[in-house]
Amino acid sequence: MKNSLLKFSFAIFAILSLTFFTSCENDDDPEVVSIEGTWDYDEFDLEISINNMSDVDFFIQEFGATPAQATAASQSLKDGFFESDDFEGTRFIFASNGSYEIRVDDQLDESGTYLVNADNTILTLSSDSESIDFEIAELSRNRLTISVEERFEFDLTDDDIDELLELKIIISFIR
Repeated sequence: MKNSLLKFSFAIFAILSLTFFTSCENDDDPEVVSIEGTWDYDEFDLEISINNMSDVDFFIQEFGATPAQATAASQSLKDGFFESDDFEGTRFIFASNGSYEIRVDDQLDESGTYLVNADNTILTLSSDSESIDFEIAELSRNRLTISVEERFEFDLTDDDIDELLELKIIISFIR
């Protein structure tokens, strides 16, 4: 009987210990990371949709392009907007006083103030000439990924009817 009581007491102690130690740490709480610091350009992606379809699908549907031709046309269109080396040497510096600098090859390109909303999903950069809201896709200790979307109309098919172009640029930076 004494051995059974000892085993039972040990089992209760083990269960209570596991419950106590696992309940003290909540892995569901997201880590809050500050944007303050220096961020260096890492990579970018550009997504293009035309008339609410991917650019590849648009080229296939509107021009009868093969998938390979449509992919090549998509890349050519994207290169017309941005190329990978357009962002090389870009550095964002966010100061604790709410100011920011964008430097390209260590030369000041833009400066102003920044604001990150309460749930770390929107970054607003305000300079003398404009204010831009970026969606924050990722903000960790070592990585910042932001995106911005632009919409405009342009006649791509030479039929005197404007197509709706939607561009989403996604840019990643590392500390």
